[in-house]
Amino acid sequence: MKKTIKKFMAALLAVALLCAMAVPAFAAEGASGTSSGNGSITINNARANAVYKAYKMFDVISSKTENGETTYVYKVDSAWETFFKTGAGKDYITIDAHGQPNWNTNKNSTNKSDDLESFAEAALSYASTSNISVTGTGRTSGTDGSEVVVTINNLPLGYYVIDTSVGALCSLGTVGDNNATIEEKNAIPTINKTIDTDKTTNDAAIGDTVNYTVTINAKKGATNYELVDTMTKGLTFKQNSLTVKVNGVAIDSSNYDLTVDSAASDGSVTFHVKFKQTYLDTLTSDTTIVVSYQAEVNKDALIYNSANTNTAKLKYGNTSTVESQTTTYSYKFDLVKTDSTNKLLTGAKFVLHKTETGSNDLVSFIKVSANNYRVADSTELDSATTEIVVEDKGAVTISGLNKVSYWLEETKAPDGYNLLLDRQKVDMTQSSNYTAIVTGDTYTKDGVQVINNAGATLPSTGGMGTTLFYVLGGGLMVAAVVLLVTKKRMENK
Repeated sequence: MKKTIKKFMAALLAVALLCAMAVPAFAAEGASGTSSGNGSITINNARANAVYKAYKMFDVISSKTENGETTYVYKVDSAWETFFKTGAGKDYITIDAHGQPNWNTNKNSTNKSDDLESFAEAALSYASTSNISVTGTGRTSGTDGSEVVVTINNLPLGYYVIDTSVGALCSLGTVGDNNATIEEKNAIPTINKTIDTDKTTNDAAIGDTVNYTVTINAKKGATNYELVDTMTKGLTFKQNSLTVKVNGVAIDSSNYDLTVDSAASDGSVTFHVKFKQTYLDTLTSDTTIVVSYQAEVNKDALIYNSANTNTAKLKYGNTSTVESQTTTYSYKFDLVKTDSTNKLLTGAKFVLHKTETGSNDLVSFIKVSANNYRVADSTELDSATTEIVVEDKGAVTISGLNKVSYWLEETKAPDGYNLLLDRQKVDMTQSSNYTAIVTGDTYTKDGVQVINNAGATLPSTGGMGTTLFYVLGGGLMVAAVVLLVTKKRMENK
């Protein structure tokens, strides 16, 4: 029997180079050589803010031989009998006629490490689905990158599988006295979200499409990877735009599930890309997964200095997350119609062009209220207008614009004033916010001012026009005299 146990232990240690999602470990006998004491498992280089759970799979039973030597045998914990007799555990460990465990060396004769990884994963799956009680728990705090150590104490002596909320890779340590020590080798995945592949911030008008890219640095041993993306109410997710690529090649959608939640109370919408474990299990080394998708800036977009945010989180393991965020800004300006003395005028009409000379480049608007217009999104075009009317004296707010140049064209001047013949440039790149300051009927500063001059009238008496009449009248009189004199001379001949 002693030889059997030694073989079992040797086989386990031989294949215990790495374990995926879990750490098989022994809590060995006390110094007295009995199995009545408790042991502990210490995890070095533990991950910050992680939970480590120990499940006892085998009990340790010790006995004395005739020559005084202590021998140890392992007995399956009653909660795990189904796992080893009829479940996935029988593919890795065989229970002989005497109830003793023996490692199945024929499971994978080419790679014992892979065998142990698979065994640990199967064991933790069984523990989860069968509601196996946790024998001991250790929790960490701190910050990743620092030296974090956690010890799970007061563990009955036995053979344990360790679950982590991180769900990555770690190594198995050997057991000394009452304490087993393992070295955590978790590889934390990373996530990076950008706009147009290289930016975290951009500018866009309502109705514009924003292109997002989420890059996930996936690790071997990946478990429960789920991309969770939340868009504020000013962004509309285009579900059909989503693609997932590995090494530049799109993977089939059967490798992940895409779901979209109903809008939250604040109008935000969250979608999920949950990778299937069967796909994650194919990742044999660090892998770059690129998820691309689009969103439209919609009618609820926040304007000027309020950002429309998009937050991507990667859930992995059991409870861990990493996140990355992007922001999109839209802008406005106040159109102020005045005469040359800064007096506010009413009644003018305008259209807004995207180019200086184009004719089919008009911006479409929704009239929110008098003197308040915003750019229409794609769902509002049928009810939109291109005409901006200065109905009341004051500034007309035009919102939902990109940070580019626009051109105002006056289509109707205020009564009694000249129509502007040239388009007036509005350079949004020079300001994030043209908010006009108006006092009473007078414009002060900071808006986009458009000036009209009084229209043409008849010349007034005493002015240049009178002189002109005098000159013209004098000329006509001289001509009449010349004609009269010429006629008389002709009659006298």
